[in-house]
Amino acid sequence: MTRITTRTCLGGLALGLVLLSLAFTFPAETVDFSKIPDQGLKFKVTESMKFKMEGTVTAGEQEISMTQTMSGKEIYAQTIVKVKDGKILEIEREYEDVVQKMVVENDMMSEPMEQEVPNPLAWKHLRAKWNDDDEFTLEVKEEDTWKAAEDDIKSHLSAKKILQPKIPLPKGEKKVGDTWKMSGEELKSYFADSVKSMEEGEADVEGTADFELAEITEIKGVKCAVVKFKFNLSMTMGDNPSPKITMSGAIHYSLDHKIFYGMKGKGSVMVEGEMEQMGQAISMDLTGPLDLEVKVKVLDAQ
Repeated sequence: MTRITTRTCLGGLALGLVLLSLAFTFPAETVDFSKIPDQGLKFKVTESMKFKMEGTVTAGEQEISMTQTMSGKEIYAQTIVKVKDGKILEIEREYEDVVQKMVVENDMMSEPMEQEVPNPLAWKHLRAKWNDDDEFTLEVKEEDTWKAAEDDIKSHLSAKKILQPKIPLPKGEKKVGDTWKMSGEELKSYFADSVKSMEEGEADVEGTADFELAEITEIKGVKCAVVKFKFNLSMTMGDNPSPKITMSGAIHYSLDHKIFYGMKGKGSVMVEGEMEQMGQAISMDLTGPLDLEVKVKVLDAQ
């Protein structure tokens, strides 16, 4: 006669729990970031950025306390006009206001100096087209006629900036828990066609950007992949003081619509170093917080 002991019962219970856990263990969810949104999809994007640097600027023997604030906002609606054979061939983008504003305060000023930086994209209706060889053209609508975009518009809106968010998403498939990096050289390549000084070899980027596909969750009823990121970068631009940027946050990607669906990041900007201006050596030591947020709202989807 088999004797049932407490140890036997506990052993059977443990084995049962193991088998039960195996039965309910699912493979990590996978996201294919290379999927193309449906033709006819229309969404509205609101981008906002702000940073504030405080510190000192020294010219010769004179040290000046300075505060510099930069803020900006872009609002536009984008429509996926034509998709063929898994490729986007035509996009229209209608800009509302594009505002960039800088405020400088220092010991030498009786009141802050405010300056709005003009942007040629404001209130423009643009059309981006790709042919079968992936050649890119950009047009602007004037009344009822499409015309080739001028160079000032092209310099602000490259092919990459239309197809990718401000921080690039990965290509291909990633599983929840996967991590990846972008080097300074890769980031330089990504931004080169939108930053002229990089394209001409006058600027360099060092550092890394780290990413992780953290989870898949619902955001306001939309199934989204959440990609966490962390930047630690420095930029060299000729003989000017080098800005250093750190930022961490999260990017959202809509699995329902197959598009970038917003992001939020916080970090800091620091500018330190020396430069020469009108024959005089000037040193800068400025630092402060950086905030970046992008909101996306789907207006119409087929």
